Amino acid sequence: MHTCALRIAVIGVLLVPLTYAQGPREAEFERARNIVSKTMDDLRHVERHDQFAPEDRERYQRATRDLEDMRRDLDDHRLDRERLDRAIEEIERVARVDTVGERERRELMGDVRELRRLRDDWHY
Repeated sequence: MHTCALRIAVIGVLLVPLTYAQGPREAEFERARNIVSKTMDDLRHVERHDQFAPEDRERYQRATRDLEDMRRDLDDHRLDRERLDRAIEEIERVARVDTVGERERRELMGDVRELRRLRDDWHY
């Protein structure tokens, strides 16, 4: 009985660091998913995006597609930095389109700042 208790204690001691290591990592993935989701919502709410010039519409679609792919990657505990950089660039360009309202532009540029901060803070 004493040996069984000792084994359980040793296993517990070995698992504790793994639990703490997973906690912050999962929190970072959740933070990333939240930022990407908010950005996707803000992009969807860009009024008059159906009136974009063809090249601006393509940027909008690429940004949306990159964010959707990033969301799937994050669900699988991955982050593609190149895709993140592309999305940041495309969202910045979409925010500068003349038909985007001032409020929408501020929201998108705030999203770009958050995506950059995410990229700069990412250690996984």
